[in-house]
Amino acid sequence: SVYDRETLYLGPDMVLKSFRGLGLQRRLIYDRIGYAKENGYKSILAITRDNNYFSINNLIKTGFLMRAGWQGTSKKNELYWELKL
Repeated sequence: SVYDRETLYLGPDMVLKSFRGLGLQRRLIYDRIGYAKENGYKSILAITRDNNYFSINNLIKTGFLMRAGWQGTSKKNELYWELKL
């Protein structure tokens, strides 16, 4: 979804248990990075739970950096991520 005119927000990338470990979540993230670049977005935001190590690692491996929460929406146990394009 669109966060603002220059920022794309990544919603959940959930993979069924039987398909985990195949790199699908990372491929979905890369696809949306490509979409964002093609459509002129300047950054991408994402949220994970602090104990969701698989998603955290996939965001890090695709270039995301952890950042502070935004506009008072920070919740306990949530981590906020951003990729500048």
